[in-house]
Amino acid sequence: MQLNLSSFKKKITTEARIDDTIASGITFKGLESVSNLQEILRDILSNYELESGVFKLISEYCESCKKKLKRKGTYTKDITLPGGATILLTFHQYSCKYCKKKVDRRLGSWFTNGERYSSNIKSDAARLYLSHLSSYDTVREELNKIYGISLSKRSVRRWLHSAGNTAEQTLQAEKEFSGHFIYDEEYMKIFLGDVGKKGSKLQRVEVYLLLFIDALTGKTILMLSDSLDKSVLIKYWEIFAKWTLKNNIPFITLTTDGKREYNTMIKELNCSLHMNVEHSYCIFHFKKNLYEACNKYLFGVIQTKKNLPEHVLSQIKEIESLVDQPTRDDFLNAIKTITPQKQTFIAPLQDQIERVSRYSENYALHKKYPFLRTTNMAERWFGQTKPEKVKKGFKTKNGLIKVLRALAVKITDTNWKKKLNLTRDINDATELLISGLLRKRPA
Repeated sequence: MQLNLSSFKKKITTEARIDDTIASGITFKGLESVSNLQEILRDILSNYELESGVFKLISEYCESCKKKLKRKGTYTKDITLPGGATILLTFHQYSCKYCKKKVDRRLGSWFTNGERYSSNIKSDAARLYLSHLSSYDTVREELNKIYGISLSKRSVRRWLHSAGNTAEQTLQAEKEFSGHFIYDEEYMKIFLGDVGKKGSKLQRVEVYLLLFIDALTGKTILMLSDSLDKSVLIKYWEIFAKWTLKNNIPFITLTTDGKREYNTMIKELNCSLHMNVEHSYCIFHFKKNLYEACNKYLFGVIQTKKNLPEHVLSQIKEIESLVDQPTRDDFLNAIKTITPQKQTFIAPLQDQIERVSRYSENYALHKKYPFLRTTNMAERWFGQTKPEKVKKGFKTKNGLIKVLRALAVKITDTNWKKKLNLTRDINDATELLISGLLRKRPA
């Protein structure tokens, strides 16, 4: 189905012109599922008006030399809508015979110069992918079905990479941070090589997603590393710390899981960059480690369906009560009390008591900042990004980090569509369009 716009020559406002164009020139049948049509026309008619069925510039004067432009033929653009409906729009082409500069077509954001497809299809591709993390092929097939087109996998890949680049710029430009960061990492396997080329050999490698989440605002910074070795990891931490310094973002605390080297790394970071970041070991991970250490000791595996003996559970609860003390002083005093008694606990719990005693100040920091008590936020974030679909969708480091950055914008920002330039998707209700058409139809 094609939607044809009839000509009109009235000297009226843009809003009235939109209503008249919709009412007089569009076939109503089959438009119940078409949305955003008024917005499309408003975008175009801010610069153009119809004349004998062809759109001409409202002001046919050169923006550079202000002289009258010369018409030199016409060209047709189309906007594809769900169901295979297409709006065909014919525009005058212009040139300036005086200054010879290229004339801006001023078609609005629905068209990209040199692109075959209008921006609503590109936006829908990224929106569909980020909604359920489908593969390129799944998104392509779904778009072809919705729009009645023959889209290539390459186009889908290009649009999603573009959304990822936009996401990276958005995250780097974000300045609303409280200064209290939670750090975590996630292990992934991806492919390196000429992905998509016939006969190419792909190498499967391990990568690690490094995640810095603001404990209060939820804002996220992401990086990818090939290794978690201290010498490699601290370089990424330095990059993040320097970024906060450069943008005048406070860096007050960093909460991590229980790895011992993290404490040393933060001390080195403070020394090299003249910072004063306080290190908090995460209480959530500490409690989790109590159960995992006992499972490993008694059953040989960290995760098991077997129940721990009652006396072991009782010892775990006694240690857990340490971190649940109401104040910092109560917490530190409880550690001093239990440390001499550690020999009465089973071996793995003795290690945990020794640990919390050695790093008591790091664990006590959650009493000063109660919101550092848990990294559930980080765990929940990984729960949304960890599925196998992510790895299948992007098989290179660059591709993976792009989709994860786009997801970071979506997960942490309610206005994510606008941030990723996905506001052109044809996915909303059509009350304005349908009501306008019904109002203008002849009785």
